[in-house]
Amino acid sequence: MKNSGFIYLIFTILISSNFISCGDETLSSAAPEGNFTYPFKLTASWYYGTMNFLTNIRPDSIKNYFEPDTIEGYGGIIFLGDTVINNDTLRLMRNNHSDPQHIHSAVELYKQNSSGLYRHAYFSEAYTFTPYRHLGQKLKFRFNNKFYHSPNEIIYQLKNDIDFSLDNSDTVIYMDNPPLLALKYPVKKNDEWQLRDNGSFKIIKKYIDYENISNVEKTYYCIKINKYYYFNNSSTPDTNISYADYFSKEGIVKKDVSIRNIEVYNEHAVLIGYIDTNEEDILNIFSP
Repeated sequence: MKNSGFIYLIFTILISSNFISCGDETLSSAAPEGNFTYPFKLTASWYYGTMNFLTNIRPDSIKNYFEPDTIEGYGGIIFLGDTVINNDTLRLMRNNHSDPQHIHSAVELYKQNSSGLYRHAYFSEAYTFTPYRHLGQKLKFRFNNKFYHSPNEIIYQLKNDIDFSLDNSDTVIYMDNPPLLALKYPVKKNDEWQLRDNGSFKIIKKYIDYENISNVEKTYYCIKINKYYYFNNSSTPDTNISYADYFSKEGIVKKDVSIRNIEVYNEHAVLIGYIDTNEEDILNIFSP
């Protein structure tokens, strides 16, 4: 992979750094309309909390595999610096996440211009970049005809816009070719665009409407963005996935993803039940 060794070195150095800390400066919550762009300043940082839920576990006989049904984590995101790859200047965003079981990091490369915010690459040191769920059983999970070791892996692929045709793996650089249009400018309600199209699999994003999202300290006026996932050349999105991002002028405020009807298999490859899962990230502090 062209330049992959150089990029890997950059990412390895970055994820070995200490966990970030954020200030608590209060900002205005003006509507992100018109000339809204993502806060792209170096050292801009976001501190967030994560909750992962398992719901609708059926039948009851498999519930003992999934205790507790709710786990929590927390994380921090920061723009660290710029790097030049193929004569293109890209900005490095590091995301550290921690929970009682795991500490893990990821790095993404972004570029922003008048048409939008583009992601050029993604790297993670772990393929379960969510609150880690230790199952203690040799279970497998199937979704969209693909097997996983944990429902966290499915959420990982959704939250990081990874091609579902690829195998999950840690310490792998995913080069986005072409780059992914994470945010389209200007922000206009009901605008939609194609995030990814790999033939049989594609993702469509759409600006839905403006909503107020609150945490314990303030309320953010956000644009809601839905993601729609199309598998196996389907002309309709998968109804088992619900995904929404919420952005304000302060950047990402909330992520909310739900996956329904995940098949559960035991160590003998026998289908024993189904689960639904939901994960929510909420901004606690933004430091410009």
